[in-house]
Amino acid sequence: MSPPAPPGRIPEPGSIADLVSLYSPANVRAALAELLALEAEIRTSARPDLDHTIAHVRLEWWQAEAERTLAGAPAHPLTRALRSLLDPQPLDIRPLVHSARLEVASLAGADEALWQSFFEGSLGTIFSVLGQVLGCTASPATLRTLGGAVQQLSTERAEPPALLSAALRAAEAGLFRWRWPRPAAAAPSDNTT
Repeated sequence: MSPPAPPGRIPEPGSIADLVSLYSPANVRAALAELLALEAEIRTSARPDLDHTIAHVRLEWWQAEAERTLAGAPAHPLTRALRSLLDPQPLDIRPLVHSARLEVASLAGADEALWQSFFEGSLGTIFSVLGQVLGCTASPATLRTLGGAVQQLSTERAEPPALLSAALRAAEAGLFRWRWPRPAAAAPSDNTT
């Protein structure tokens, strides 16, 4: 049985979010639930049916919230909850807000750099924060690159040059040099009796 779905966003059965939630420790499930709810809340600003002016006002508020959160004084319940999960590490949601801004501005005709910024700001931010929760030794920028590459690889726009570009960015970011923390090995038992 899957854990309860995060508020505001229900992971599809078998999706990456569902599997991460299903096979993760409780602290990661809590962080994932908060992250997905926060992402859904910010992405509400990019809904096509939302008045463009309202979208920009919402994104200005979220930009200010990102700055407050980095300063250690978040106002929104979701950013407060995530900040407390990461304490004393910083919580940087600025790339997520930037990604939503790109979505509001419409990415039609965008160049590769804008698409990369969009991908790294969305799934890349989620990878970065989850990496912090797990105690990953990779930098947040490296994890954003990895998340952005994964998102780019999973989109319809993943053509061979874009796939190669995503793989090269991942390699250049040093994704093959870091390690996840391993659980401490259990002491050997004495089974000689």
